[in-house]
Amino acid sequence: MKPQVIAAVLLLSSHAIAADPVEINPPYPALGLIKAVTLEVKDAVTGACWTNEKHVEANTRLKLEQSGIAVEDEVTKYREPTQASINILANGSKVFGDYCVANVDVAIVRNDWAIHDPVYIATVVRLYDKGGVVAGQAPINDPIASMVDGFITKFVADVLKYRRSPAIQKALEILESN
Repeated sequence: MKPQVIAAVLLLSSHAIAADPVEINPPYPALGLIKAVTLEVKDAVTGACWTNEKHVEANTRLKLEQSGIAVEDEVTKYREPTQASINILANGSKVFGDYCVANVDVAIVRNDWAIHDPVYIATVVRLYDKGGVVAGQAPINDPIASMVDGFITKFVADVLKYRRSPAIQKALEILESN
């Protein structure tokens, strides 16, 4: 009975809704080291529910660049603590008529290597991960764009906040001198 009640509530809503975001990995001071990222936006939403992923990508790129975080086509130094990848994924579909539901995830990851000669272990470290659910009449462009913008704004604010840390400033000096 519960799924029908939820479906009825969703159908009665004429406005887009968004669930509270879930923070999986809280930010930590090492975010202040990030100076360059790659950016990937994946649209896995079917039924013409999300039609402006290029707009979301452009706005994200602009916000990062204006904050002093370079957006590069490819991160070339896998072990560089100043580089990361931003992966934005929206996954969803139409559920009833023109009503759409999508899960939106923004993950900031970095490739790391552990060297235990002669063994090299490659890992992907999730530095920052936020996600949430949006729903509304198709297309749900505005709710998705708003959620991504909020996540990116928080990420950039955390990077800039931690970059002011004396320990992070010293680490950046050392990294830049090598």
